[in-house]
Amino acid sequence: MYETIQPVRDKLQNLKKATLENNQLSSAMEHLKHIFGVPDIVDSCHKCLDNGELLQAHKHLMDLENSRDELLFEIHRQTASGGVHGSHDAAIVTRYFRDIPYLQKKFEDAIKFMANQCLVAARTEPHKVVTIARILDREEASDKRYLELSLQGFTVEGRPKGYYKLFDEQVQNQIANRIEASQIKSREESDSWLIIHLEQLRRFVIEDLRVVQLLLPRLFPPHLRMVETYLKTYHFSLSTHIIELMGQELQGNEHLHLLAWVSKYRGEELMGHPELQIDLSQLQTELLPEAYVKELEEQYVATVNTNIKQWMKKALEREVKDWDKGNEPDEDNRGHYQTSYPQLIFQMVEENLHVASTLNNRNTTVRMLMVSFDEMLNNMDPLFHELKQYKARHLAEPQRLGSIFTHYVIAVYNNFAIFTKQVKNLRDSFARTDVDIEHGVDSRHSRLTKRFEDGCRECCSLLADEVFHDIDKYLQNLLTKLWLATRTDLDTILATLNDYYVDYVHLFPDYLAHLTKELATRITIEYLKAILQCGTGIMTKKMSFKTQEERNQMADKIIAEAKELEAFLVKRVTHADGASPLKSLKDVAEVFKQSDPTMLSFEISTLIHKHTDMRILHVQTLIAARGDVSKSDARQMAIDIMGEDADTKHKPKGLFTTIQL
Repeated sequence: MYETIQPVRDKLQNLKKATLENNQLSSAMEHLKHIFGVPDIVDSCHKCLDNGELLQAHKHLMDLENSRDELLFEIHRQTASGGVHGSHDAAIVTRYFRDIPYLQKKFEDAIKFMANQCLVAARTEPHKVVTIARILDREEASDKRYLELSLQGFTVEGRPKGYYKLFDEQVQNQIANRIEASQIKSREESDSWLIIHLEQLRRFVIEDLRVVQLLLPRLFPPHLRMVETYLKTYHFSLSTHIIELMGQELQGNEHLHLLAWVSKYRGEELMGHPELQIDLSQLQTELLPEAYVKELEEQYVATVNTNIKQWMKKALEREVKDWDKGNEPDEDNRGHYQTSYPQLIFQMVEENLHVASTLNNRNTTVRMLMVSFDEMLNNMDPLFHELKQYKARHLAEPQRLGSIFTHYVIAVYNNFAIFTKQVKNLRDSFARTDVDIEHGVDSRHSRLTKRFEDGCRECCSLLADEVFHDIDKYLQNLLTKLWLATRTDLDTILATLNDYYVDYVHLFPDYLAHLTKELATRITIEYLKAILQCGTGIMTKKMSFKTQEERNQMADKIIAEAKELEAFLVKRVTHADGASPLKSLKDVAEVFKQSDPTMLSFEISTLIHKHTDMRILHVQTLIAARGDVSKSDARQMAIDIMGEDADTKHKPKGLFTTIQL
């Protein structure tokens, strides 16, 4: 059966071929009007482009493209149905419409140009922006249609055009170039080049985004999302530029300026500017990745650390020079001496902390506080060293410095009170949470406060040393026959103390009380040493007592002098720093006044109870100093009262701790 049908099939094949050729001719006749009109449309398109009539020119171009593409699609369709000469016919059509690629290139140039001038044109020639917006919208729709045709196997060279993508890329280039061009100064031309650049950058970004927010929504259709495009482009370009700036080996405070700019990026000075009304949630990433922010912070903290170190070194050098100039130190409104040293230190520290606090990063502020505390700690040892050198210079040339030495030690002493107060204020102002304390602020504050206390003790010791340098030779006469016979030494000591207390009124009250107690303690110890030397058995100028009358005479004089010294010192302070150590001399004197041997152990026990730092040798020597008990009996009595293991027990520090026998 199939063999009989085969001749019929061959005849129909010829008919099919003739039908296809007829269809091609019919289609060609249909498009003749377009074909014959191509030269005129091309000319009109050129004229419109030359006259700046982009929208009309684009209409002509689209007419040309539609005519060409309909012919090519018809050829494609017939070829797919078995037609012949498809490729040859397509080449003829393409060649005939050869002006289209040139015109398309002209439109690409126009789109690039408008992308570069979009924000300027939006203010001055908004109709041109609208024209480009309509062209972009048309082309996006055409690209979408051709993508659908491509699924049927039909493609046209140059499609999709991607004009919107081209516009977007050109906007990115334009913004990047604008950002780059905003740097109008180099480091060589101005030390403030970065400040100038960042401020210029901030101003034009706000200016541009104001146009973007206010005008572009009126000029571009919403679905093109042009506002979002500009916003994201600026965000990305600024991020890239800031990272590039970080790579320029920033110097000095340039890290700070950059970090401050980054920290204010989302604030009212930039993206959060009230006039912009930007939804900041659109900025889905931070301006800088966390790693870059940390790098900037590290560089900033390191720079400030170096600056603080250098500043404190120079401040100390200036302080030491002032000590030797011979000029009186400054006074506060109550007459207390002080120097400019604390003010110089805290002025810089506070400035750095206030600047750090503007960065809106608690971590940076807390680190800055810890760095400041660390450098203050590091600066204490050099300060103490200079104080000791100052003392050495004074002892070597006492006439050159004279009372100026005393005045500056008083000033430095008072400075430590200022340091203590200011450091506490800094801690309370800039470290307000438990987290901050955990970061180490609290431990550093404690160590720093301890070092200030060490400084107070050092200054107190220097002042006391100066006094004892003058009265030591008179104290050496204690418990001698000359001492017992006259009060010359006591009067000289009181007169010397009186001279020094004329200067000591310039101390803060608490420190005056501390110094007064230190002087009382040292004087008391000198009396105790003199008393104990009477019982050592070593040949000295100290008295020995053979009768109770002699012991009473010595004890009464010690009690009287202790009272007189205590009365003198108490009058010089507004409040006492605990009980006066001089009262202890009466307790010791009572041991000598005890005439009943059976009650002596009771007096000794009472004394030991009040002075728990006493050792067996102290008690033994004190008993022997009476002169009526042998050395061996005195030791046995001491052991009986205290116990043989008394010296092995822990003893607190007291008046007898420093007395070595």
